[in-house]
Amino acid sequence: MERELEYLVLKAIADSAEPMGSWTLRDGLAQAGVRLSEATAGRILRELDKRGLTERRGFRGRVLTPRGQERLQVLARERQASHHQHAFLEALRAHNREQLLEILEARRAIEGEVARLAALRAPPDLLEEMARVVDRHQAQVAARLTGWQEDAAFHRLLARAAGNRLLLAASELVREEGQLSPVLEYIRGRVGSVMVTDHRTILDRVAARDPEGAQQAMARHIDNIMRDVLRFWAEKEVEAQPGG
Repeated sequence: MERELEYLVLKAIADSAEPMGSWTLRDGLAQAGVRLSEATAGRILRELDKRGLTERRGFRGRVLTPRGQERLQVLARERQASHHQHAFLEALRAHNREQLLEILEARRAIEGEVARLAALRAPPDLLEEMARVVDRHQAQVAARLTGWQEDAAFHRLLARAAGNRLLLAASELVREEGQLSPVLEYIRGRVGSVMVTDHRTILDRVAARDPEGAQQAMARHIDNIMRDVLRFWAEKEVEAQPGG
C-alpha cells in the first residue's frame, strides 16, 4: 500500500469516535480528496487486519491496535519531515548567498551584545527555560528531526534575558527577516554542522555569568553559520557544473 494512503487510512481510523467500517472509511477518505470504492476500502481494512495494525470490533468496524498506533506515528513523522524539507527548499530558493550573509552580519553585532547582557541579567527562570529548549533541540537532533523551532526559541529567550527592549525588538526584526531559522538549520544539516552545540556553549557562558565569554561564544556561533553558508553555496556551485 502506498505510504500516503496508509497514513490517511490509519489516521481516519484513529480520529474516528466509533469503529470504522468500509463505508465510513470510504466517506472519510473522500473528504481528504481520495476516491475509493467501498469494495476497495474493505480490501484495505482486511490488509491492515492481516498486518496486525487493526482489529475488528464485531460488525461495527475496525480500531487501531497498539501496533497500528505505532505505525501511524512513524508515518506521521515521515510525513512531517518531508513537509519540512519541502518548506526549507522553497525558503532557500527565495534567498541568495549575499542576502544570507548580510543578515548574519547584522545578527552577529546585535546578538553578541544580547548574549553579553544576558550573562549579566538573565533571571534563573529564563536560564532554566533556555536549558530545557537546548535539551529538546538535542533530542530532535538525535532523532534526526529538524530543530529550527528550538533554534528560534533559544534566541528569543536569550534576547528576553538581556533585559533591553530595544535590543529585543532589533533581535526579533533581524531574525524574522526572511524567516531564516528553517533555512539555516537546513544548510547546517546539509554540511554536517549542528546549531545546538553552539547554543549549549553560549548557555554555559551565560549561566556562568561570563559576559565576555558569552559574547565571544555568540560571535563564534554566527561565524560558524556564515562559514557553513559559504560552504553550502560552494557545494551547490560544484553540483551545478556539468558532470558535477
